[in-house]
Amino acid sequence: MKLFNMSEKNKNDEIDALRAELAEVKAEAEAAKRAKNAFFTSVVHEIRTSMNAVAGMAELLENSENNEKTEIIKTHSEIMIELVEDLLDFSRIENGTFDLQPEHYYFPALLEKITNTARLKAREKALKFTTEFREEIPPYLYGDSAKLARVLANLLSNAVKFTDKGSVTLSLNVKENTLEFAVSDTGAGIKPEDCSKLFDYFKQIEERRNKGLTGLGLGLTITDNIIRAMNGKLTVESIYGFGSTFRVEIPFEAGDEEQASISEDANNHVYAPEAKVLIVDDIDVNLSVGAGFLKLHGITADIATNAKDAIKRVCEKDYDIVFMDHMMPETDGGKASEIIRSFGGKYAKNAQNNSENSLKIIALTASVSPETKALMLESGMDDFLPKPVTKQSLNQMLKKWLPADKYETKSEEISEQSPEDKQFFSELAEKAEGLNTELGFKRSGGTAQAYRNSLKLLYRRIPKSLEKLEKYLSCNSMHDFKVEAHGMKGALAINGLERLSGSAYGLELAAEAENADVCRKNLPGFAEKLSALKAILAETFPEKAEAKETKKEGGRDALARIIESLIINVERFDRTLALEEIESAMTLDFGEGDKLFSLLKADLEDFDYDSAMEKLQSFNTGGKT
Repeated sequence: MKLFNMSEKNKNDEIDALRAELAEVKAEAEAAKRAKNAFFTSVVHEIRTSMNAVAGMAELLENSENNEKTEIIKTHSEIMIELVEDLLDFSRIENGTFDLQPEHYYFPALLEKITNTARLKAREKALKFTTEFREEIPPYLYGDSAKLARVLANLLSNAVKFTDKGSVTLSLNVKENTLEFAVSDTGAGIKPEDCSKLFDYFKQIEERRNKGLTGLGLGLTITDNIIRAMNGKLTVESIYGFGSTFRVEIPFEAGDEEQASISEDANNHVYAPEAKVLIVDDIDVNLSVGAGFLKLHGITADIATNAKDAIKRVCEKDYDIVFMDHMMPETDGGKASEIIRSFGGKYAKNAQNNSENSLKIIALTASVSPETKALMLESGMDDFLPKPVTKQSLNQMLKKWLPADKYETKSEEISEQSPEDKQFFSELAEKAEGLNTELGFKRSGGTAQAYRNSLKLLYRRIPKSLEKLEKYLSCNSMHDFKVEAHGMKGALAINGLERLSGSAYGLELAAEAENADVCRKNLPGFAEKLSALKAILAETFPEKAEAKETKKEGGRDALARIIESLIINVERFDRTLALEEIESAMTLDFGEGDKLFSLLKADLEDFDYDSAMEKLQSFNTGGKT
């Protein structure tokens, strides 16, 4: 019995010794792995830093005599940077530091950036790129936006890379709390036995057929790991020789617009009553909101509704900043900027080699893709202000570009809603499905009156916009349809109608892809929702009959002076002063002039200067209004 116990003791000692040895070997292996990963990461970071410098220098040399060689350097630098990013992500996956970094973000902006990039890559290979968004796009999400963008970019890049003819399509469906993406192509396809190898490290299937294509074979592996980290799943369906479809399902959490905005110290509010600013936009809602926001900074802005008006006004007045809408009918903001810069002298981008005192042109744009930004800067613009504009983003832009002697900073005066205003907007939100009045209040200028005015402008714009969309679609004018849908997208977003804005964005994307069938399919539903909204706004803002019996009689001489003054102010596009004169005139009884003032007020509220001037000149010469 004693011998047996001694034997058991020896066995236990041996086992303990082996365990200790294994633990030591494991610790050494883990230490070696950490050292390898640290070295690997350090080397990759150094390569990335150097390649970014090479790419940056190539961009600076783009306009040199060796432009063709510079373009080659730039292209291959970008390829190297992508490879390095793949290696970094692979390293993080290997060492367990591949973590999600959630944030509140604006989802349509992410989609727009990804689709614009994919469309450009597809165009380079003469492929058709289309988008199919079956549901209204959720506005704000909470999650890792950078990694979601990486997932979509990887899948779309692969689809374009392995497709030589045909098309690539990105679809999005929203079901409860899940985003369902599908990236389909008409490319090479994948053999059934190769589908299981797709997510292996450093593996490219059919290397002979894909010879000449760049990549380490890490893209899908990284994509799959990101999706898993997001509690989602990635599946593939493919027919060899006919194409593939990669499907992604990712649960999502609604985000918060307030937290997605740029935070800024309230004591850092720009106040610049001496600043000279011009806003250029063909959308009346955008002009009203822009002017309202600038009023909060003490700035009375001038207004132009198209490129022609903008160029004329810039030549007449020494502006500090022009906020120029990027997408306008006929002449867009980029072309208008080129024309202004071509005048030279004080209109040049860096007038008299003094960039601080030169005219600054800031693009107003809902497009945030790198390609669009690059085109805007090339056209002569200095910067870009994303739509919808926020108080914080505008404040930053004014501080960045106004001459230092034109503004001061002080505490921001916060406008609180009265109990009556709160009740009014609360009741309106209950009637209008999907209307976020708190968001609309903030986006439209931060005052109750500004928001009411913005909603009234939207109400008047809806029938005009629907008429244009139907007209452009009937004559297959997809560019004009896209511009109009783009404008309505912004007008709806400003007023807190994110879901309807997402629907307009879907129409814009379809028109961009020249997919008239999708536009025809989705326009009736969009029009029905807009018409329902218009009916609610019509009840909310009924036309008020003028109480003539309370008016005092106005004289003919006074009427003549008012008409003469209005002609001058309309010629100057001074909408604010003209509306003030009209409001004052409407307190008196001018007979036939009363009808004129009502019509002029409607024109100027819609920023229709041409129509207002026609009525004034006709009345002044004795014609009928």
